[in-house]
Amino acid sequence: MSPFSISFRLVPDVRQGKGRAVGMLEGHPDLCAQTLITLPAKDAKYHRYSMERWTSGIDGPQERCHKFDGTDYFVFKNVGRQQRFYGFFCHPVPKNKSFILCVLTTYAQKKGDRTDPADLGRVQAWMDAPATKSAIKLIYPDIEKSEED
Repeated sequence: MSPFSISFRLVPDVRQGKGRAVGMLEGHPDLCAQTLITLPAKDAKYHRYSMERWTSGIDGPQERCHKFDGTDYFVFKNVGRQQRFYGFFCHPVPKNKSFILCVLTTYAQKKGDRTDPADLGRVQAWMDAPATKSAIKLIYPDIEKSEED
């Protein structure tokens, strides 16, 4: 993963909430950003609506999005089109631990209900990558450390 320049940005054309936001990693062919931003208009509208519902504080319904119990993994999905955008939750604002950022990393097109463990493995790899943390910090700087210096 290291020879690529990884960046982070909020998902375009999605209204972000006060306590929640959805962003995506870019800069590596395994990441889902290119797929997400080039969706056909009807599919893009469906996913934007799901993301805006979530950023406004509405969890679910399961057919649109859900967390994986006991993990920080999350998925936005369009079951009818067999589209899944997987990501993870983090809390990038040290002074506001209640703020949740969903970072999208992985795209899968599938028919079945069960998630492929390999997809979640890719999410975990990006979640643990130092490049991911650095990219997110450019948008959400660690204000507590700056004030202590």
